[in-house]
Amino acid sequence: MPKLSQQLAERRRQLLAQTQVQREVIAGHGQQIRRSLQFADLGLQVVKQIKKQPALGIGFAVATLIVKPRRMWRLLKTGLIAWNIWQNLAPVLKNSNQPKQD
Repeated sequence: MPKLSQQLAERRRQLLAQTQVQREVIAGHGQQIRRSLQFADLGLQVVKQIKKQPALGIGFAVATLIVKPRRMWRLLKTGLIAWNIWQNLAPVLKNSNQPKQD
């Protein structure tokens, strides 16, 4: 039968592995929240710009009427998808340009 110190050491290793997994899960949730907040910040910036320059809001409304709402919605969705792709790729591209340290 293993000694108490060996059992405690094994239990400690298990707990450390479990906490590492939990940290990774929490970090993933944090990244998701950060992306959501970035999107919300973008929306607030747009609203602030429209408040500063009401012509932008009027221009958007006129463009929506001219282009038709359904097509405008597709354009906005495409732009949002492109923005999300850029948000995900920018850090990867930034890291790939940096020289690797050994």
